Amino acid sequence: ARKAVVVPEGPTAEDVEFAESLDDLPDLAGYDEADKAKITKIQAAARGRLARKKVAATKVHVPVGASAEDVEFAATLEGLPDLASYDEADKSKITKIQAAARGRKARQEAAKNRVEVGLRETPIVADEDNEEES
Repeated sequence: ARKAVVVPEGPTAEDVEFAESLDDLPDLAGYDEADKAKITKIQAAARGRLARKKVAATKVHVPVGASAEDVEFAATLEGLPDLASYDEADKSKITKIQAAARGRKARQEAAKNRVEVGLRETPIVADEDNEEES
């Protein structure tokens, strides 16, 4: 099963300290053009790193090639409750619901794959009330 990795939001203390140190940069008037170009390149790289890190903190990471459903599912993971707050009976019920949903999705994917390779003319769509065997 694929798992989404949720990156913590916001910059780290190290990033804040680094960003604050950017305000204390020396005046570039005392440097020649070659040194200015090097300094500017270093500054741009540092600012780019901070910007990329900030953007990454707002994204939910999913595996390469993930479907739109997987991306949507990964985005919902942030709001999930802590399983430690449930008793064993509730955990068992949750597990059964998850297993049923995953099984249904797997059957739909298998049916879709059979259609793609030409083993069936139309996909089988499993319905909880009227499941059709493949």
